[in-house]
Amino acid sequence: MKKLTAFLLAVLMILGAVSALADSGTNIRTGDYVYLGHWEQNDNKGDGAESIRWLVIDTDGSNLLLLSDKALENLPFNKKSDGTAWAGSYLRQWLNGSFFTTAFSAEEAAAIQTTQVEDTAEHSYSEWNTASRFSGVTEDKVFLLSFLEACNLLTVQWACCEPTAVVAKSKNKILTDKSSGQAYCYWWLRTSSYKNNAMMIAGGSFSSAYEHHHQICVRPALWVDASAVTQ
Repeated sequence: MKKLTAFLLAVLMILGAVSALADSGTNIRTGDYVYLGHWEQNDNKGDGAESIRWLVIDTDGSNLLLLSDKALENLPFNKKSDGTAWAGSYLRQWLNGSFFTTAFSAEEAAAIQTTQVEDTAEHSYSEWNTASRFSGVTEDKVFLLSFLEACNLLTVQWACCEPTAVVAKSKNKILTDKSSGQAYCYWWLRTSSYKNNAMMIAGGSFSSAYEHHHQICVRPALWVDASAVTQ
């Protein structure tokens, strides 16, 4: 595992926080929390899946860019550490397959935008991506943030994440960063890293891990019409 204390992150996250005052054309603003979809989170299947809480990290007209508040799963970026980039990754398949069809009703799914997702050199941390593993542009309903998006859109506080009760009880011990005095879980970015690694983040620290590791968490992101969410 290779770690980067994000000196760049501090600057860009401040800029991101300043730009986070844009209005979406509704009463919902960046930094607000909204609800969309359902997922098992409290480890009690008897009461059904819980509403998913999302953080609004960007707006565009009447559309909102959402990032899950909690880490909803711990899954490998890819089943094998074979240098697979975002387009061919297991996580991309899972997010747009099992997660999408399970978490959202037909009406909610229809409101989620198809996004042009960039996996390019511009979105990467070039010093780590020595293999130049880029997918180009894919079209996805649900995706992971890139290194560049994490820098531009997140404050350090927004990058700090805790797992759901289900994830916390996983047989795979969740990898955490304790440098802030509190253990926050690492979660995957879609950006490839050196050798057969993918990037991850916990609070103000970037790092990377082999793609097949199950100890890293998942925070889905998506663009959705603001009319589909509740507060």
